[in-house]
Amino acid sequence: MCEAWPGPRCSPEMKSKLVSREAKKDETLTKYGEGSFEYIKALAFYDSAQKDYDATPKGLEELETLVLADPENDELLKRLNKAKNTRRSQINAVQEIRNGRQDAITDIHLNMQTFFSKDEMLSIVESTREDQERGNRTGSGIVTQLEYDRYVNSLEDNLKAIHRDSPNGIPEEAQLALVKLRSMELPDRVNFLSYKNLNKKIDESRKQLDSELVKVAAIQGVTPRIAASFYDAYREQYEMIYSTLPETERPDPPEKWIRGELNFCGYAKDFNSRFAPHDSASVYAMYRLRADSEAIPDYLKKSRVLASIDLETAGPHGGAGFQPQNGRIIEVGIVNYSRSGKELSRYSQLVRPEQKFLDQHGTGSEEVHNISVEDLKGQPSWEQVRPIALGMLENKLLLAQNASFERGWLKHHGGDETISSLPFVDTLDLSRKHLDLPNHKLETICGEMKVDYKDGHRALHDAEVTAQAYFNLQRHIKKAWRAKGARKSAPIIESVRTSRWG
Repeated sequence: MCEAWPGPRCSPEMKSKLVSREAKKDETLTKYGEGSFEYIKALAFYDSAQKDYDATPKGLEELETLVLADPENDELLKRLNKAKNTRRSQINAVQEIRNGRQDAITDIHLNMQTFFSKDEMLSIVESTREDQERGNRTGSGIVTQLEYDRYVNSLEDNLKAIHRDSPNGIPEEAQLALVKLRSMELPDRVNFLSYKNLNKKIDESRKQLDSELVKVAAIQGVTPRIAASFYDAYREQYEMIYSTLPETERPDPPEKWIRGELNFCGYAKDFNSRFAPHDSASVYAMYRLRADSEAIPDYLKKSRVLASIDLETAGPHGGAGFQPQNGRIIEVGIVNYSRSGKELSRYSQLVRPEQKFLDQHGTGSEEVHNISVEDLKGQPSWEQVRPIALGMLENKLLLAQNASFERGWLKHHGGDETISSLPFVDTLDLSRKHLDLPNHKLETICGEMKVDYKDGHRALHDAEVTAQAYFNLQRHIKKAWRAKGARKSAPIIESVRTSRWG
């Protein structure tokens, strides 16, 4: 049985992919060597293809043969069990779509809230199922009739409470959906738990969508309210013009942008956006606002200087050292650029914490940043450096790799008023959304974007290469947008009316 995502895959298709990835892996090993970035990337793609093939009928058959020949091999047994679980979840996912339960659940929840459309809600239901599948620790246990009846009754109780002031009570489509749910066979446990968790995930979806629109606003140089209005307008454009056209004529984002292949890459897999709606209209609107610099007219944009920043910090060893309340900033590097990429100014400064802190923690992970206590002799304190650093950032567009780290440390160490008001762009976010990489460390992103990364974990160097990677990423993303004619020729919206955000 072969199905498109999220269903089970075909053996020949996945085998062809595996063979191709294996050839690429061997080629890069010969050409670049085992420790090279190219080989590590090719190996990661090969491992991903192997997992896909393992979950096909032929792949499972081959794994079972290997396990029979070597029954004590724990790695083979783990691989076989994982492949079986993947195959089972793929089949169950398709079954829940075909039997209409997802559709009924969606109709009920549409009558509990008024923000999301049906297509958006269906995508949230699917995201919730995927999340439950990833984190499922209850196995594939049986759902009892009593459990299921209680769940459906709770849906009815919620509908009655929401529509208690309506003269007609529960809307007819919701009543029909309840009747359908009660007449169906019991779902598997993974899907059942995903339905029970749906209310929480709907709230999470709204939060993630809001967060993504804040990021889009920074990329486009507009306010989040304007970004939200254009998001709705491009969703409407897709629904009105493209939704019924053949796939080749639709301006759909690349599948890799939507789903990705490795780790948390792709819009619908990144843990910062995986619950945000990813129906066809939504991903088109979001991708366009991320990738098409002309999607919002210039007269609405603010001209901001881009401030690329990196901090080196010290603190206790282990996870506690990453918390700003436990540590100190020991180096700051800032490079300011015009939006076109021209360098305007730079600032670099080592910072000496108080002696008591140095006596207790030294400079933290010296083996990483190579900053010693000796290096900090005679350097100014953070109280002296802070007004200069924050002045370099004021009214700028903040850029950083893993921007939440820099923002969190600066806010905690006296910069909350300045930092909280700044829009920001994160190369980590861009990489997870647009690049298939084994990991999304700055060094890896620089390797993919052909940026020379040579003095890592020093603040000025990292601020500079982050900016270079960002500008190269912008070009890469824009090129991908224009790669499909239907996207390139999609009409630009010049103005919008008030959106559902008000």
